[in-house]
Amino acid sequence: MTKPISVPCAIAIRGEGWQEAPHEAVPKGTWLSVEQVEAPAITFISAAAKGASIESVAFVEPGQTVRPDAHGGWAPQAFPPVIVLRNVEGFTYLHNLYMHGVSRGIESSNGGRTTIDGLYGQFFDNAITLDSEMDVSRINNVHSWPYISGEPPIMAYQQTHLETIILGRVDGAFIDNIFTYGAEAGLRFISGVGRNPGVATGIQIGKLGCDSVAHCLRVDAVGVTAMVDEMRQFGQEGTSSGHPLPGADAVLVNGEISLLAGQVEARMIDKSFLTVTSRTQCSNIRIANAFIDFSASQNSNPVPVAAVACGPHGETNEILFGTKPALVLKAAR
Repeated sequence: MTKPISVPCAIAIRGEGWQEAPHEAVPKGTWLSVEQVEAPAITFISAAAKGASIESVAFVEPGQTVRPDAHGGWAPQAFPPVIVLRNVEGFTYLHNLYMHGVSRGIESSNGGRTTIDGLYGQFFDNAITLDSEMDVSRINNVHSWPYISGEPPIMAYQQTHLETIILGRVDGAFIDNIFTYGAEAGLRFISGVGRNPGVATGIQIGKLGCDSVAHCLRVDAVGVTAMVDEMRQFGQEGTSSGHPLPGADAVLVNGEISLLAGQVEARMIDKSFLTVTSRTQCSNIRIANAFIDFSASQNSNPVPVAAVACGPHGETNEILFGTKPALVLKAAR
């Protein structure tokens, strides 16, 4: 693909499938090689594209290299998102897609009822971003994994840069069966910057799994409302260090959120399970059951909740556990 493709109508783009982590010079299935960096590879644009779909296609960015630089560091080449939806304002269907080492995956702004069901691959900066999504978009079956390389320089970059799913202004989205490996954030909430400013509200999350991730859930917006049924966090630095990333926790709140959570398991975390930093906005967080494992922490006094006063008169965040959290602390030596 030496030139970008615009889709201004309701067509179906269907491939013949793909094979993950291929080793052949010519991989099996339908593969699109993105060889320009000026624009997204495919853009669904305007309301005329309502009803369009793309499925069973794989993408690769051959400009990406996984070799470290002369100083042992690494960073990907900057590419636009592979697929963009812009002002579609209605249903689109993205299904069974594979992205083999790309900077950014899918971005939808004012897409409407965007449905992403089955996105797999290695993403260096972002897998999915939704913003100005006004009517119950859906994300299901996302697997972010080091298919192309899990070498230390690549993992170090991802653990400080990869925000697997980013939500700006998103109304009532359904999100389920999400897994990410080697990231800074599993799911991040930000203030929307698109056509309809605001934040994510009414978000319903089923299963969210994070492995070697600094913050499984990160909140950098004010006014977010969300529910999480099951979440598992494993905050290891690298892939086999045996110790947490500095500051690794299950949930980091720099903004403000009303959060209802069911079952939360957090292992290989550092100073706290839940970290709340805002001094001006008070969050309301309720967690039914929590398992918190500090046994690998290098911190001398880890705590389940690290929160500051959130108002000018000493107001505090309301943080409630339905049952006493199960704590695993470092064994005395």
